Amino acid sequence: MKELQYNRKAAKVVLVIVIVLSLILGCNRSVHKLENAVDDAYTNGTQAYGTPINDVAAYTRNGEELYAIAETYGYATENFKTGIETLKVKGGSVTAVQGPLETVKYEAEQAYGMLLAGSDVPQYDRDAAIMYMTQMEGALYKLKSNVVYAEAAEDYNKAIRGLLPKIIMHSAQPAVLFN
Repeated sequence: MKELQYNRKAAKVVLVIVIVLSLILGCNRSVHKLENAVDDAYTNGTQAYGTPINDVAAYTRNGEELYAIAETYGYATENFKTGIETLKVKGGSVTAVQGPLETVKYEAEQAYGMLLAGSDVPQYDRDAAIMYMTQMEGALYKLKSNVVYAEAAEDYNKAIRGLLPKIIMHSAQPAVLFN
């Protein structure tokens, strides 16, 4: 440290290095703290609002059942099947659910409409389709009304949109917002 006491240039270089490292480490730590909060809210949930990961799993299970009925009558599409399979695999990831969830929602609504309008569909299959679609909508409603998860996800998404996190953590993916 004696060298820095009398060498102003070396002291300035060390100061710049310390500032840069503290910015990088502070940003990294802050973003990871928010990311952990989102993961915790997604996987553990709360007693009042439930657990989003379980709601996504329930949505997926009911989507599978609706797909099975729609497939019987030729109303299921390949996108529906792919979306269900993707949700089964990526349903545990808070950053990978958005696309498959939207795909399954759209395809399920299309298949549901065709099942209700199809003249070759017996009443018991229509009733089952109504039940599964209602369960899917209920799970989606629970996901949308989970305030604790939504706040954590918004805070995390806001943090990774900042300039410094974009530079340092360029591979950070936003958390899904269900609303």
